[in-house]
Amino acid sequence: MSERTADQPLSRLPHEPDEIAEQEIEALRKMSFAERGRLLAIACRTAAKLDRSRRAAGLPEPVPEPWPESTWEFLKRQTALHNARPRRTS
Repeated sequence: MSERTADQPLSRLPHEPDEIAEQEIEALRKMSFAERGRLLAIACRTAAKLDRSRRAAGLPEPVPEPWPESTWEFLKRQTALHNARPRRTS
């Protein structure tokens, strides 16, 4: 996403993953909703092509990585907060 040109010295290019991610996120924020929509549509079409190719090649279904423990802890806290809220009655 970040714009790089051949005349930039390597020292000026981002080298840290966090720096690269920040630049890519900033570039996404600058996109219009239409541009974001086109990017999402391309990603979905590409994922569908990959899935068709895997199936055609006889490869097994991919197994997603399990969620890290920190995600489960976050979900537990959010659930507890949600359940602790008073319910509105109509």
